[in-house]
Amino acid sequence: MDRINTIPIETISSRETGSTTQNAHPETTSQPEFRNVYVIGVFDLFHRGHLELLKNAKALGQRLIVAVNGDEMVSRYKRKPFFNEQDRLAIIEACKYVDDAFIIKDFDNKAYLEQYGIDAIVHGNDWERSSYLKQIRVTEEYLAENEVSLVLLPYTQGVSTSELINQIKNL
Repeated sequence: MDRINTIPIETISSRETGSTTQNAHPETTSQPEFRNVYVIGVFDLFHRGHLELLKNAKALGQRLIVAVNGDEMVSRYKRKPFFNEQDRLAIIEACKYVDDAFIIKDFDNKAYLEQYGIDAIVHGNDWERSSYLKQIRVTEEYLAENEVSLVLLPYTQGVSTSELINQIKNL
């Protein structure tokens, strides 16, 4: 069976059996789909949406590796984070779903994908696929050549760092 490029959380296919489980959640599957799952994010003002992403990403693989975007990098495309990169890394490292975490200083993720033997990149579906790949400096061709899947999980509605900031401003 061909590698899965995008897996909605409601549909999880098994490469080994070719079977598809409808309306399943990753945490209820018996065998992880991937070996090394990779999540990239800012993780500022850590909230339930971040936790759900990490929990569901971990359920898809044997190991979860998380790249925390560095302060300078985040300031270039978003805003200055409330928590510095070391504090955000410490929070991610303390999460029980995370097997390894590090600070990433550059948008190009290829070296990390290769270093950790990543076979799945997981992100919320709040990003359009091609825009997200452009952001992390990875192409469709790279994914295919290196047998890396991009898994887009449903975004946790109603919870985001931007919404939290707005709520705090309005207190």
